Amino acid sequence: MKKQFTALLLVFFIVIFNTVAFTATTAPLEVSSPSAWAEDSILALKETREISHFRFKDYQDAITKEDLAYYATRLIEALSQSTITIDDKIYFKDTLDSSSYKATTLGLLRGTDSHAFEPNKTITRETFIVTIMSALKLGNIQLNGPSEITFADDALISPSAKETIYSAKANGLITGYNFDPQAETTTEYCMSIINHILQSKQFDSFNYIEQVTDPSLYPDESGYSDLNVFNYSYYGNVENGLPYGHGIATLGNMQWETIYNGVTSTDLKISGVMKIIKNGSVMAFSNGKSKKMFYSNGTTYDGTFDENQKFHGHGIYTDANGVTYEGTFTNGNLNGLFELKGPYQKNYYYYLGALKNGRPNGHGVMIEPPRNPILIPGVLFEVGNRTFDGQWNDGHFTGPGQLTLQSNDGATYTITGTFENAEAVGTCELVVNYSYGVYTYNGQFKNNAPSYSSGAFTSVFIDNEGNDKSAWFAERKNSEIDRILETFPQD
Repeated sequence: MKKQFTALLLVFFIVIFNTVAFTATTAPLEVSSPSAWAEDSILALKETREISHFRFKDYQDAITKEDLAYYATRLIEALSQSTITIDDKIYFKDTLDSSSYKATTLGLLRGTDSHAFEPNKTITRETFIVTIMSALKLGNIQLNGPSEITFADDALISPSAKETIYSAKANGLITGYNFDPQAETTTEYCMSIINHILQSKQFDSFNYIEQVTDPSLYPDESGYSDLNVFNYSYYGNVENGLPYGHGIATLGNMQWETIYNGVTSTDLKISGVMKIIKNGSVMAFSNGKSKKMFYSNGTTYDGTFDENQKFHGHGIYTDANGVTYEGTFTNGNLNGLFELKGPYQKNYYYYLGALKNGRPNGHGVMIEPPRNPILIPGVLFEVGNRTFDGQWNDGHFTGPGQLTLQSNDGATYTITGTFENAEAVGTCELVVNYSYGVYTYNGQFKNNAPSYSSGAFTSVFIDNEGNDKSAWFAERKNSEIDRILETFPQD
């Protein structure tokens, strides 16, 4: 019977682990550490993978208005599993940050009358909570009414914000004796509340509906004029016969939308940010370097460029399939630490780690949906995600590492050891966590499965009370195997 049990385990692990392939890396060192009170919330938020890995740093620093736009819109996208569409008529002269335009499209945040978003302005706790509550209201969910128990520093809360603040209190977003409404919102305070919302079942029914943008956010064209400047045709604000302020210059199939500051002897003078339109593709520039580009093939890039207009520095590239690549680009190449995420509408792939020329090299973690859901016909199949954590070489899972997956019987299977092209080789450890105990195998692996016939090995089953139940476990599994074998065709 032992031979029968080990033989089926061999077949089982060949089927499970023999379909590994790279598709889409592990966490680097933290830049800072959160305060003790926020550690658990921030760890839980990171595990959702809904917030960019590169945001998990500088926990005690105050967030800015641009940061608030990111967290508020990511919260909506995470709850609704959708992407917010930006109203491209909105214009700001001091930012091209996509989250800022998303938040403005939804009416969560606004700019000034002079079309300044003020992206670096710090945010009070009161403003943060009001904005997040506004984001939740866009999901058409039932929220509890305002709490009747007030904070000790109630007098410091703006009258116009009190109802929203106490509604947030009634819905568990904020607690405590004092609220400190005018204090700056720190990253860890913000992340703790975002995590509470994502983990709470109360917000599962969130159903975001596209909003109609307030037309007052569009550039005021009442004072615009048409001009011909050198070889350009110009439409926008004019002062003393020259382009001054917001306007659009056209030359052939190119358009430049920006804040103008007159002309030089040969060209237009600009200041602030600029949006360039070429053959229907929008390319936005900031301080002379590209900041965001929309390509006709459906891909986008939000980041900085080098002098040759190649991706360079921190940026986010989204391919035509909706997969995002966030990290530091080098002269158009994907080298260094990157975070890859698949789109919500398709199978979800995730990778966090080192890339070299766009391929995993070095330490990385890859998470993917089950590649082969049937483990044993009629009995076991994969559920949840697979996780590959370890060394990568030119896109292959090679070197020290760990492979983990789950089956429908509630067990978690983990192989720890050395891998070659995603196959466990040499001496490795297999740990199977069941609800009633843990099975451990230490020995040789071949074809991604325990090689019970290749030299010495040890195996043991310990129940939840710490007792060695190896014999009982083998008998239990052999009974299951007899039942399985009865379903197979007989010779």
